[in-house]
Amino acid sequence: MPGYKGHLVGGAIAFSCMILVFKWWQNPTFFVAIHYFFCTLLGSLFPDIDTKSRGQGIFYRALLVFLGILLFRGYQNVCIILSLLALTPLLVRHRGLFHKPWFLLCIPLGIAWLCSSFGLVTVPLAVGSAFFFITGALSHIALDKVF
Repeated sequence: MPGYKGHLVGGAIAFSCMILVFKWWQNPTFFVAIHYFFCTLLGSLFPDIDTKSRGQGIFYRALLVFLGILLFRGYQNVCIILSLLALTPLLVRHRGLFHKPWFLLCIPLGIAWLCSSFGLVTVPLAVGSAFFFITGALSHIALDKVF
């Protein structure tokens, strides 16, 4: 089983493959591509959020920054919903819910829908972010199965 560094490398490789496919649908700017890269890396760490790990620490720090931006912009309702979702890892066992592909599809797509419906981001950016997050998360699951 690879550690967080192995999952980050797997996420970077998955990003490199998927950005080529994604360019056929939407040709992202350099900064959007960097954003998608970080979404993929966060996704590659996400399945281990249900256990005490370095990935959990990184993920929660990124979430804290995102929640701070939401509060600053006045989106308290979205902040409350995401905060409640962030408590879910405390309620499940490791390699349970957060290692299920259906869950890894539903959560990012739901958050993308939520963010785009509140006008936080455009629909293409929300869908692209979810797509790359899911790519990273599925790379994590694949690495766990191989190693």
